[in-house]
Amino acid sequence: MSLFPAFWSGIKYGFNPLAMTTILGFILFLSFFGKTRKRVIIFGLFFSAAVMVATFFLALGFSDKFFSIPVFYTSVRRFYLMVSGIFIIFGFVYLMDWVRYQKNKETSGFFLKEAVFLNGPKYIKEKFTTVFFLVLLSGFFGFILTLLSSFWPQDEYLFALFSFFMSGNDWKFVMSSFAMYSMAFVLPLIIVWVGIIWILSSSRIRMALTKAVSQRKIIASAVFLSMGFGLGYILLKVLI
Repeated sequence: MSLFPAFWSGIKYGFNPLAMTTILGFILFLSFFGKTRKRVIIFGLFFSAAVMVATFFLALGFSDKFFSIPVFYTSVRRFYLMVSGIFIIFGFVYLMDWVRYQKNKETSGFFLKEAVFLNGPKYIKEKFTTVFFLVLLSGFFGFILTLLSSFWPQDEYLFALFSFFMSGNDWKFVMSSFAMYSMAFVLPLIIVWVGIIWILSSSRIRMALTKAVSQRKIIASAVFLSMGFGLGYILLKVLI
């Protein structure tokens, strides 16, 4: 039996709107904490591991009991509506910075400063960027966001596997499939993580990105606005 269906299901689920908010949240956190390559590696490693572990247990149905509780279900829905609003605000602020730059070609008046991995200013005090703090923060943040993202309907393939597992058949294959699904789910996040490490490792790329102010601002605005409005629409029209 092939593990490819599990891999493909994980890829598809990894690009659902709620999972994509996890990736944007990951980028935002690295914008504050990712000053050095070491910090980015530590944060990304434990964040990805937490997401992978959480996805594995969620695939086994551990979140079903939580979402059967009306209060929990409503709270998660409201949380993502709040996230949608935050993304829209970020999108408009990036757009305002882009308009400001188009007028005067200066970066000093930006509302949102550069990310720290693009030589931006430090936002967080040193005592909050220790290895211990980054491990706790990344693990907790990754696990919680993944738990909440299970609010999105999962692939039917998972339910078929779970039924196969419960029927007492080849449980080793089923567990391997869940593991493959979890690794595929976290793959988009790992690609983003490796990309940021690459930026920190290459002064040429970092310099090129630093100079491309207008492009970065308008792209960031488009991404946050589309995610914010899209997520809000889905929650209001489809999942309610």
